[in-house]
Amino acid sequence: TEGGKMKQFTGICRILLTSAVILAAILHSARAEENSSSSSMKNVSSSSSAVPGQIISTIEDMNVSALEKKFSLTAVLTSESNLEKESSHTDESSATLELLPSYRVSSKAKVAALIAAQRDLSGLQETKLLNTTLYLRRDPIALNEDSAFSLTLQGLLPTEERARQESSLEGGVGGIVKVDYKFSSFKKPSTVSYSLNTFKYVHDFDRNTSREANISYRFRNIVTYDVELSKKYSFSFAAYFQSGFTYDNVAREIFYLEQGLSYAIDSKFSVALLHSTSGSAFEKNGKDWNVEAYDSHNSSLAASLTYVY
Repeated sequence: TEGGKMKQFTGICRILLTSAVILAAILHSARAEENSSSSSMKNVSSSSSAVPGQIISTIEDMNVSALEKKFSLTAVLTSESNLEKESSHTDESSATLELLPSYRVSSKAKVAALIAAQRDLSGLQETKLLNTTLYLRRDPIALNEDSAFSLTLQGLLPTEERARQESSLEGGVGGIVKVDYKFSSFKKPSTVSYSLNTFKYVHDFDRNTSREANISYRFRNIVTYDVELSKKYSFSFAAYFQSGFTYDNVAREIFYLEQGLSYAIDSKFSVALLHSTSGSAFEKNGKDWNVEAYDSHNSSLAASLTYVY
């Protein structure tokens, strides 16, 4: 309908405008001279290594040393499996390798690429290259001693063969606005964060080869909580609620919940155990809430090893 097309056009313009504003802010800040807030920005930057499997991309979780380096590399190896029996046809398990090289292009900004490959450990046991995400990230801007916000422009390259062939994906562009707040919980250093992560996708066709509607654009609201239990151990919780819209402007809401316990072997290596649950946010009737912290059919367990250079 004409009204639906207008809503879709408005949503697309909103994402593109957000991306343009973020890009302008990054470029403007990159030209700015270093000032006295530099030291306080380091204090509010994430101090933990990237935890694999988290719904926040590793670009947002680079530790302080990675942010300060001209070039840095984060490598994450994750083994994940759902809770179905191995003999079940719904059993799924995989191993994923993620690489995040980043390079400082100015005193205020870094570029990065998230490259990932996945091996199916059940079923056909295929190995595939996942889609690649490119980032232009402005360093965190201190609001005060305990809080900061960061701006990131992101682009999607359709390097996954299935996404190109079955969904006719051609790419995407979006932005991330993130706010961090540091405080003490249970007398332990803690951080709570909120992110608005947006993406506008580009497909050759409105539907995939199975006649299911492709997502045109989406808004993802992300909340994370991290607490340093000791010098070696930390606990994290992450959740997001995503609203995606098809090319016919039909809403598709999904949720994701994750809990993780990580152990820092040294300044470069860390391991983590994670539990996650995801799925449709509503029942088939579109009204009843369908979010559960644990679901025997939709929950997964994962173990990971992270290296930060």
